[in-house]
Amino acid sequence: MMHRKQERRQSGYLLSFIFPSVLLLGLYIFHQVFPFGNHTIATGDMANQYLAIMTYFKHNILHPQNFLYSYQVSIGGNFFSVLAYYLMCPFNFLTLLFPEKYIPLFYAINTIVNVGLIGLITYTYLKKSVFLNQKLPQTGTVEKWRLFLATLFPFSAFFANYMHCVMWSDAIVLMPLVVLGLDRILYGNRNSTWLYWGGLTYLLISNYYIGVIVLIFLFLLTLFWVIDQLCQLNWMKILKKGLTVLGLTVGSILGAGVVMWPSFLAQQNVTQAQMPTENLFKPVYQFQSFWSSLLAGNLAPDGKLAPLIFVGLLVVILFFSFFFARKVSLREKVLTGILTAALIASSYFLYFYMIWHSLSMPNGYAQRESFVLTFFMICVAYRGLLVFENHSPLKVLLPIIAAMAVLTLSLQGMEPGLFKHDQALQIILILVIFGIGFSLMMNQISAGMWLVMGVSLVNVLAYNSQIQTQDFNVVPNSAYSKVVSENQTVFNALKQYDRSFYRVGTTAQINECDPLLYGYNGVQTYLSQQPTSETDYLSALGFYQKQGWIRWSAFNNGSTGMINDMLGIKYIVKSDNSILKATEQIKSMPTYNNQANVPALKPVLENKHTVVYQNSNAFPLVFGAYDGHGHDSVFNGKYAYVPESNPFIAYGWMFKRLSGKQWLYGTQPGFKLIARKHAKTASAQGYLNSSGDVYCYITKPQNVIPGNQQYLPIEVNGREVARYSNRNVYGENGVIYLGHFKKGDHLNIQIKNAEKDPTLPKDKIYVAVENQPMLHQIRKDAVTGIGKINVNGPQIKMNTTAAFKRHILIASVPYDKAWQATVDGHPIKVRKALDGLVAIKVTPGKHNIQFNYVVPGLKIGTIVSLITILAMIILELFKFYGLKKFHQMPSHKKH
Repeated sequence: MMHRKQERRQSGYLLSFIFPSVLLLGLYIFHQVFPFGNHTIATGDMANQYLAIMTYFKHNILHPQNFLYSYQVSIGGNFFSVLAYYLMCPFNFLTLLFPEKYIPLFYAINTIVNVGLIGLITYTYLKKSVFLNQKLPQTGTVEKWRLFLATLFPFSAFFANYMHCVMWSDAIVLMPLVVLGLDRILYGNRNSTWLYWGGLTYLLISNYYIGVIVLIFLFLLTLFWVIDQLCQLNWMKILKKGLTVLGLTVGSILGAGVVMWPSFLAQQNVTQAQMPTENLFKPVYQFQSFWSSLLAGNLAPDGKLAPLIFVGLLVVILFFSFFFARKVSLREKVLTGILTAALIASSYFLYFYMIWHSLSMPNGYAQRESFVLTFFMICVAYRGLLVFENHSPLKVLLPIIAAMAVLTLSLQGMEPGLFKHDQALQIILILVIFGIGFSLMMNQISAGMWLVMGVSLVNVLAYNSQIQTQDFNVVPNSAYSKVVSENQTVFNALKQYDRSFYRVGTTAQINECDPLLYGYNGVQTYLSQQPTSETDYLSALGFYQKQGWIRWSAFNNGSTGMINDMLGIKYIVKSDNSILKATEQIKSMPTYNNQANVPALKPVLENKHTVVYQNSNAFPLVFGAYDGHGHDSVFNGKYAYVPESNPFIAYGWMFKRLSGKQWLYGTQPGFKLIARKHAKTASAQGYLNSSGDVYCYITKPQNVIPGNQQYLPIEVNGREVARYSNRNVYGENGVIYLGHFKKGDHLNIQIKNAEKDPTLPKDKIYVAVENQPMLHQIRKDAVTGIGKINVNGPQIKMNTTAAFKRHILIASVPYDKAWQATVDGHPIKVRKALDGLVAIKVTPGKHNIQFNYVVPGLKIGTIVSLITILAMIILELFKFYGLKKFHQMPSHKKH
C-alpha cells in the first residue's frame, strides 16, 4: 500500500512533463507541422536568424575555433557573443543528427521538450516550495491542481507568441528551479544552497539576457521576504539569510563571467535605444490593454505593447481568490498586493520597463519580461486554492466571476477595439461555465473540477492555436528544403573547386544570414550582436543602404568592381527563377531580383538551378598597400555613412590612398534625376566623358527607410539592369552597375514605378565610370609578393616573398582593438586602414606574418568563472561533510 502511494506521488513528475509535451505535439499535428504536413514553426527571427545560426553551430561543432571568430558574420566578426546568446544549451548538440534542411524539425522537437521541462520544473516548484505550501492541505485534489497549473504555464501568452525564441525557453526552463532554491534558503530549515547558485549560474550561462530578467525577479522576491521579516522584527534572520542570498547571487554572476563579461563588452559596439532623460514615467501601453491581454490574450505584433500574461481565466479567478482566503494572513495579502502592483508598474512605465531590459529599449519582441509576471500569477493562484478552505468558497468565487463579466462588458463599451463582440461573449460563456463548475465542486461532485479545468485548458489551447495559425505558415518545409538542398550542394562543390579563402555574393537569398546557413564567407549578416560601425561601413562602401536603425548588411548585387575586388568577392552564385520563387515562399528576407548584375564574370560551375560565376580580379584576404603620407595615407580619411552624399568621390580618395593612383572613378556631371510627383517614370540622361564600367547611386534621406510595396525596375537604354529599392526594402538600393560603355555613349536611365517612392522627387542620382586598366594595375600591385594565406578561425597566417615591395599590409576584415599581429615572431601594432580594415606596417621582402583575434573579456571571464565555481563547490563540500559529522556526533555533544 505504501509503495503504491509513493508511486502515485512520483507519477506527478512524469505527468507534468508528458501532458504539456503531448498537448503541443497535438497542436503541431493539427496545424500540419512537418513531418505531419508542410508547415514549420519557423517565424520571425527564427526564420530570419536562428535557423542559419543553428546550422552554423552544427557545421562547426568539430571546429570550435570558429565559435571565437567567424568570416561568415558580415566580412568578419566576434562570434563568441553570438554563441553566448543563442547557442549555449547542450540540447543543441543533437543537431548533428539532423541534415541542414531539417533544422526546422530540430527546433520543433526542441520546443516540445522545452514545454515538457517547463511543465515538469514548474510542478516541482509548486510541490516542493516551503512558502507556497504553507497551510495548504496536501491532498489528491491539490495535486491535480498542481499538475493543471504547471501544464498551463508553458502555454501562456509569452510562450505562445515567442515559442520560436528557443534560446529564451532553454533558459526559462531553469527559472522555477532557481526560485525553488531561493525558497529553500529563505523559508526552509535545511542549510541547502547548491540548488540556488548552481541553477542560477547555469541559467545565466544558458542565456544571459533571460538571466538578467530572472535576477531582477529574484531581487523582488527577496525584497518581499525582507519586508515580511521586518514586519516580524527578525533582524538576525534578515542579516544572516540576506547576506547568504547576496553572496550566492554575486557568486552566480561571477560564475557565469565566461559568457557575461565578453557579451557585455561585445554589446557596447551595438547602437541601442538608451534610457530617456525625459518622460521617464511615460506609459508603454494604454492601461485598458492590460485587461484585454489578461482576460483574452493579445498578439505580440498587435502594436499595443501590453504584457503577454494571458494564461486562462481560471488562473485569474484563483489569483483574486487568494486575497479572500481566510487562512492567508493579512500581512501576506498586503505584501502580495504590493508586489503585484510593482510588477504591473514595471511593464507599464517606460523607466521600469527598460530596467528589465538592461536599461535599453528592446528592438521588437515587446514585453519580454512577461514570463515572470505569468509565473508570479500562477504561484499566487496556487496559494489561492486556500479559498476552498473558507467556510463558503462560493461567496468569494461567484462575486469574482461576476466582477470579471462586468469588467469585460465595460471595457468593450469603453473601447470597442479592445474586445471583439464574439470575444466578449466567449469570456462571459466561460465565466458562466466556471460558476456552474464551482457550484458542482461545492456539492462534492468531482465533475465540477474537471469541467473548469477542461474548459480553461481548451481556452488557453485555442489562444495558442490562433497564434500558430499565422506563425506556422511563414516557412513552408518544401520550399525551405528545396532552397537549402540546392545551395548546400552548390557551396560544397565550390569548396572542392577552390580551397583558398574567398568571399561570395548571391543573387537569391532566404535572408541576410545565408553565409551562416551554407558555410560561405560573404559580406552580409543579420545579427543583434553585429557592430553598428560594421553595417555602417558596408553601407558606405556601396552595399545595402541601411539608412536607419537597421542591423543587417547585404551583398545587394555588390558595389563597384574595385570594392568587390578589394573585399575578395571571388564568386557570384546565380540562382534560377524556381529558387527565387522558393525563397519568396519562405517569407523571410528574400531578394526579388536574380540578375547577376556584377562586372567581369565568367561561369565556372553549374548545378540544376544554379550557375557559379568567377571574378578573377578578386583580392586575397591580405594584400599590400601604398605607403602614402599625411592626407594620402591609408591610415587617414573618414568614410562615414551619409546616404545623401556622392559615394564615388569617397571611393576615389579611398583607392588613391590604397594605390597612390588617381582617379579611379570619373564622375559624370551631366546626369540629373527628373522625378515629378505622381509620375510613373523618373529619368536621367547624359553623355559619358570616359570609357569603362558605369555605376550609379541614388541618394536617400538619412533615417528615412523606403516603404514602397513594389520594386522599381531600372532600365538603361531600354534594358532592365536592376530592381531598385523594392518591397520590404530587401532589394538593390546601393551602388548599381549599369553596364560597360564607351566615351561619348548616350545613357538614358529610367526608373519605372517611380510614383511608388515618395522621396524620389527630392533624391539625386550620381553616375561614375570606373577606369578598367587602372583597376587591373591596382590589383597587380596589391597582390605582388603575397604568399600563401591560411585562415583558421581567429588566426590568419601568411607570408610575403622577396617580390613584396610594399610597406603596408591590409586584411579585409573589420578593424577591432582585439586584433593582435606578429611579424617574424615579433609583436607589431595593428592599425585601422581605410577607416575600417585591419592593417600593419612591414618592410619589403620575405616575412612570416600572423594575425590573431583575442575575444575581449573571454580570458578574464573564464578565469573568474572557474575560480568562482570551484570555490562554491568546495564550500558546498565543506558544508556537506560538516553536517554529516554533526549528525554522527553523540546527542549530548550537539548541545
